Amino acid sequence: MILARNPENIGIYRLTLKTDSDNFGESAIQGVMKRIKAKGIEVVVYEPALTEDELYNLIVIKNFKEIKNI
Repeated sequence: MILARNPENIGIYRLTLKTDSDNFGESAIQGVMKRIKAKGIEVVVYEPALTEDELYNLIVIKNFKEIKNI
């Protein structure tokens, strides 16, 4: 459904499985993110719990106001 809209970019809101968790390892959205990225669409992740600026070569944004402008 996402690809049918022909987006230039998409934002992913949070990766954690539970509130106040830092466990991203088995988040189901990760496979979706990788498939969308493989189609040439920019994927940006909003995840304030991550300390890194990138995840799987995707930009990680920690400020919600910033991701709303994408």
